[in-house]
Amino acid sequence: MNNELNDIDHWNYFLKNLYQSQWQKNLPHPILDNLFQTYSLRQKKFFSVKNENNILTGISSTTIEKKIFRAITFFGFDQAKISKSHSITLIELNNDFLKNFNVKKWHVQTEEHDHQTQNTLIEMGFKKIRKYSSLLHISNKYQIPKIPNNIQVDSLQIGNEKKFANILNKSFKNEWGFCPNTVKEVIHSLYSPNDNLKDVIVLKQNNKLISFNWTKILKANIGKISMLGVHPQYQNLGIGKMTTLAGIDHLKKNNVKAITLEVDQRNIHAMKLYTNLGFEKYLSTIWFEKSL
Repeated sequence: MNNELNDIDHWNYFLKNLYQSQWQKNLPHPILDNLFQTYSLRQKKFFSVKNENNILTGISSTTIEKKIFRAITFFGFDQAKISKSHSITLIELNNDFLKNFNVKKWHVQTEEHDHQTQNTLIEMGFKKIRKYSSLLHISNKYQIPKIPNNIQVDSLQIGNEKKFANILNKSFKNEWGFCPNTVKEVIHSLYSPNDNLKDVIVLKQNNKLISFNWTKILKANIGKISMLGVHPQYQNLGIGKMTTLAGIDHLKKNNVKAITLEVDQRNIHAMKLYTNLGFEKYLSTIWFEKSL
């Protein structure tokens, strides 16, 4: 009934069917998109379950973040075919796997209205801890960034990967769920097939990186702000808004029609900034946590 999933083509075929049946918007989906990311420098484990007719009904991807003693699991369930017992089996497979590691916190992300999965997680000892919003900007009207003369806007240059990793880690040091990145991990992400250095917009002062907007240009003229950070010394100075606008300006100049991003709803300052800039919510997700 269950096994580790080794057939990447079968995995992708199942995910594409989930996109078509359960997510018909041509926009990024934080859970399904993460399930598509099958390669990482951090340790990953994949499981699947099949029903009595040997039809794949559920998959999972778990990443171990050893530095912060955390594991993250994303589940993909065919809600029309999977039974509750098979959902539990898939969760238990991951739970047994995590016993091999010094993991203290286990996090799972679900869609806000996926009550079936949420109820199962709660029954198995998980608690709701965070709510995230996926936001969308589709207007052709946007503010042109006003950049002071002593600040320069540029794309990330080859050779600055170490500096970029440094500001990324410092910017997110105190953010919930952030796991510090090694330079090797950052380089791996920067040079992945879906990324391009020219889409990583950085602000510099006296040749020092002070902020960044890691944008991506996806299919169908859709852009994404995947990460945005400001060096702690430059926070609360309006640099965040400036950096956001610089990224939007870059994407719009590259014929992007829609821009998406994901934000923690507890980050009131960021939510207010993005709303004021014309972003609107198109999806909400809930993070669950279990102490191991």
